[in-house]
Amino acid sequence: MSDDYLFDPDATPDPEIARLERALEPFRHANRPQAAQRQTRPPRRGLAFWASSVAAAAAVVVAVATWLDHGSPATPSPYRLEGAFDGARVFAKDGRARAPAEGVLAGDRIEIDERARARLSIGSIGSVVLEANSRVRVEEREVGDVPDGEAFGLYLERGTVAASIFAAPRVFQVGTPAGIAVDLGCIYKTTVTDDGRTWLSVVSGFVAFETERRHVLVPAGAECEALPGVGPLTPTWQEAPHDYKDAIRRIDVESPAPAEALAALHGQTDRRATLTLWHLLTHAEFAVRKTALDVLLGAGHVPEAIAPERLLEQDIDALLTLRRSFDWGP
Repeated sequence: MSDDYLFDPDATPDPEIARLERALEPFRHANRPQAAQRQTRPPRRGLAFWASSVAAAAAVVVAVATWLDHGSPATPSPYRLEGAFDGARVFAKDGRARAPAEGVLAGDRIEIDERARARLSIGSIGSVVLEANSRVRVEEREVGDVPDGEAFGLYLERGTVAASIFAAPRVFQVGTPAGIAVDLGCIYKTTVTDDGRTWLSVVSGFVAFETERRHVLVPAGAECEALPGVGPLTPTWQEAPHDYKDAIRRIDVESPAPAEALAALHGQTDRRATLTLWHLLTHAEFAVRKTALDVLLGAGHVPEAIAPERLLEQDIDALLTLRRSFDWGP
């Protein structure tokens, strides 16, 4: 039995198949014509057909490329936004709004409204909770001196983030209008107000708050304020007396440092006070450095192997040696 005629209308039908078709003719659908119409050969697919097909395929490629550039679930990304999607908005680099479930890519901005909070998972190193009324941008970071080849970062434009990061030092950082909080493997909270002022408080581990002008180290239990154009102020312990914190802030922001503020340094001489006193050894004013050093020497917090004059002259090796003698920093 040959079936050539099924594909070539000009071929001679097989007699047996023709007989079966005639037997089944009464059972055709009522709306079909009773007289079978001869099928015509399908038109040849000419050059115009293939040209239109190529154009259509090219359009699909362009559409997919554009979709991937804006971000898509298929695009690999270490950032995953979880929870509170109703109160979270994600904007791509080009400003296009995108559903949070589509994923978060470097360059995206995340906005959390006043009713919500969300968690942003960051690869395998931890996560960041985005509090209500927060706005952050996912940073594109260079690997630089990060040893394991991973580098992650956010820029906090406004609001509060609570970071829980367990990674090698400097793998993760949070930029702010007043400086950069560099994670040294810890849990901490950062808040930025509308005018750019920043507060950093550390729950565990250490955070380095850095600008080109000044670097400070904030250990667990301590806090630090930072100002746009000024950078981080001297860190203090969270439980320190309010009057003492106020005096330290005046030493940082007023020039010259008020005498009554310097006098307050003599009221805190225990071992934990070394956090603030050590940072004041890097102050620009000689009077501030001299007062901080006198308090440290008087309380016996300077090892005999370190020459006091080297500290007063801000010798980096002497300062690092002194810092390592305390139990609040690495």
